[in-house]
Amino acid sequence: MHIPVLSDEVIKFLQPENKKIYVDATIGCGGHTKKIFSVAPKCKIIGIDCDQQAIDYCEQYLHQFLDQQNLIIVKDNFVNIKEILKKINIEKIDGVIFDFGISTLQLRSSRGFSFNDETLDMRMDLSLPLTAYDVINNLSKEELTKIFLEYGEEKNSKLIAEKIVEYRKTKNITSAKELAEIVSSVLKQKRKKVYLKDTGQQIKYKFHPATRIFQAIRIFVNNELKNIYYGVNNAIDVLAQNGKIITICYHSLEDRIVKNIFKSRKDIKILTKKPITPQTKEIMVNKSARSAKLRAAQKI
Repeated sequence: MHIPVLSDEVIKFLQPENKKIYVDATIGCGGHTKKIFSVAPKCKIIGIDCDQQAIDYCEQYLHQFLDQQNLIIVKDNFVNIKEILKKINIEKIDGVIFDFGISTLQLRSSRGFSFNDETLDMRMDLSLPLTAYDVINNLSKEELTKIFLEYGEEKNSKLIAEKIVEYRKTKNITSAKELAEIVSSVLKQKRKKVYLKDTGQQIKYKFHPATRIFQAIRIFVNNELKNIYYGVNNAIDVLAQNGKIITICYHSLEDRIVKNIFKSRKDIKILTKKPITPQTKEIMVNKSARSAKLRAAQKI
């Protein structure tokens, strides 16, 4: 079962009410949307996702809300939030949530998001022209190094790029599993520490050597950082007065963009002085929550 990250905190900041209009800009498996309806069953939600698999899943999982006409599901990129709302004659919204990163569905989709996948695609939207296979097999050592460094913040980027280019002389890299093995031949498995604020403890967990490389390729293929920048700004533009925006980020590149947007906008009030992180109990139940950071702001 999919468990939405920081869902109680989302509700706390969003404070959903009946007859209000909300956007779940990354509907994914529908967890946040279902939670909002549990608090405000007569609100209206527009769920957006660029992944057709997520759309198909949510149409089944959330069918009761579609039947009640409280939910509209749109296949599109959240960057286009203004155009999406215009098409359905909505000018302003009372709240929007962005839960960035990859969904449970995508990790199980065999598209190359998982280290053991037999394919190498990594597109969230299958209509995008560039795949991870294209990136890994066609770009130069210098281009790969730049991607790994810029989008993965991997200090061994050059070494890994060299290894990939050397390997390509023998055969094309055709699967995520193969790519993960190449990276693992250069880097050792690490253990990462997470500080738990509520208990003052630290937990250690295994950190796959290829994590940052996979992150970098995925971000590049899906143009994620640019989408976050324009998507968040466009969402703030369509917020009604006192409307809330909530973002959940999973790595520093995402969080930095949101933090800078919130600081630079003069038409919002920041509600989170520091990002909200999960409690120990949530991390123990849902390991995908480990690196989550929630920020919230309100339109003024």
